[in-house]
This record gives sequence, structure tokens and C-alpha cells, in this order.
Amino acid sequence: MVAKKIINSGVDGFIVNAEIHLELIGNPVAYTRNYFTSLKNYSPDTFLGYTTFAQTIKHLRFPYSEFAKYCDVFMPQNYWVDRNSNCDEFISPETEIEVFYKELKMIEKLGVRFTKTGVVTGSISYDNIIPIGSVESELCKLEDSKRGKHIELSEINEFWRVSKNHFPSGFSLWSADWMNNGDWNAFGEMEVNPK
Repeated sequence: MVAKKIINSGVDGFIVNAEIHLELIGNPVAYTRNYFTSLKNYSPDTFLGYTTFAQTIKHLRFPYSEFAKYCDVFMPQNYWVDRNSNCDEFISPETEIEVFYKELKMIEKLGVRFTKTGVVTGSISYDNIIPIGSVESELCKLEDSKRGKHIELSEINEFWRVSKNHFPSGFSLWSADWMNNGDWNAFGEMEVNPK
């Protein structure tokens, strides 16, 4: 009912944020199938997407292939700034994207196929994967505020540069309310090549 209300509001599309709660239910594949079948029956032309874990190997119970049957885009949460607890040394955006890319190749061997051309049943094209980076660390809170450590614009630029090598349609940032004017200006100037 909530999803239908959101779709009726006139949005351009609907992105599902599906995380650990989906892995904890009895049959995540059946639940996902029922959910998206209901949405597709209600509004067959609505652009659908999902965001979830980028560390796919750690979440093999998550029904990635079932989501891929119904969604137009996969937006993995590639939050390189929160991969370790050392707030002085984040892993690099390049490391994050390369690890994610390698994990996609590994889970193909488990029957979850991500192909380079076109969307087919049970798989989604690399062209339809739009990684989400972060402009602020949620783990590294600043003492003088409730905010996290802001990420340097150079790292956001690096995230875009390395992600587009594998995922050319674009990238996203979490979250809009954490972005400053410099982040917005840079984000607006980055070119994408949507298919």
C-alpha cells in the first residue's frame, strides 16, 4: 500500500531499499516475487530499482537474481568510507569498486548472472548498475556535531572515475542532505552514458 501511494504521487520511479530484514524472512525469493508482481500488475510501466549490499559475497541469501527479474536498475551501496573502523584511513574508492566488480563475477558462478549486454531473465546488465557512494562517513562521527566526517571532493571524483570503467550509466551519492555546494556542483558536471 505504501509503495502504491508513492507511485501515485507522480514520482519518476521507485527504488526499493532492501537490506538485512529481507534475508531474515523465511522465503526471500517468494516474498520478492510477490512484492514485485503486485507492483508490476498495479503499474506495469513504472521504473523500478533496488539498492542493497555491495558486498554480495557476504549476503548470498539475498535474492539478487529475483530482484533483477523485475527491476530496471541495481544501485549497490558502495560506501567505501565505512568499510573499516579506522576514520583516518578509509579504503580507496578504487578498491571498493574493484572488489565489488570481482564479487559480481564470483556470484555468477553461483547462478546469479550479471551480463554485459541487455537485461535477461535472472540477470541485469552492467549498464544498469549504478553504484552509490557516500559523501559522509556514518561510522566516523565528528565530536562537535552529530554529523559524520565529510568526504573530500577528490575522493568523490575518484569514485566516479573508477566506477564508470565498469558501470558507465552513472553513479549516485548518499545522501542529498549531506552534500555541500561543492559536492552538488561537481556532481552536476559529471557525465554519464546511459543506454
